[in-house]
This record gives sequence, structure tokens and C-alpha cells, in this order.
Amino acid sequence: MAFWGVEVKSGRPFIHKYDDSKGRLHISMATLGFGSATTRSTLQCNVGNSSPVYLCSLYPGSTESLQLNLELEEVDQVVFTVIGARSIHLCGYYLGRTSRTAIFHGDSSYPSLPNCICLSFFLFF
Repeated sequence: MAFWGVEVKSGRPFIHKYDDSKGRLHISMATLGFGSATTRSTLQCNVGNSSPVYLCSLYPGSTESLQLNLELEEVDQVVFTVIGARSIHLCGYYLGRTSRTAIFHGDSSYPSLPNCICLSFFLFF
């Protein structure tokens, strides 16, 4: 794993390009940048030509950081933009090169995961 961080400034999009040598990018935290603006800043994400998705809104004095759990392995460019006056800092880490098939087929180079039992409960009224 390798640390990753960037400041996305209002009006200055940040473009992330997938790099196979680094692997998937896991974004784990968004933090509001310093400034005097008292209105919210919203982080927006575009992948390729798809419609934008709002990832989070941060508010000065109340919600200035937010834990995220995003993994990017997009072939298309991923564009992050900030709507609002204050910047948003993103941090996370590269997961390195992995093979999805190795994970699902029990490759011994990966640590074993505990067995999970998933239960679904349905209520009918």
C-alpha cells in the first residue's frame, strides 16, 4: 500500500487516471480546507461521460471531515470537482496490483478471511 492525497480546489478539477502499476485507489477521508467561507462545499465525481455523482458535502463548524470508502479502478478518467468556496482534501492509499480471480479462487498469497454467514430478514406486512 502507498499513501495518496490531493487537495481539490474550487474551480480547479482534479483528474485521476488509473495506473496499473499502482493498482486500485482507495479513498478513505475527505476534509474541508481552511478558509473564511461559511457555506458548504460539495465534492462531485465524474467518470468518463457519465452523469456527475455527489460524494459528500462538508460544512464549516459542523461537518468538516467525513470518512469515505471508495475504490477506483476505472479505465476512464475520474474527475473530482468542488462546488463551493473552500477546497476539499482527499486522502487514501493505493492497494497495489491484485488479481480479482486470485482473491475469489483462494490464492495462498492473500491472507485468509474469516468465514462469514450472511443472513437476510424480510418482514412482510
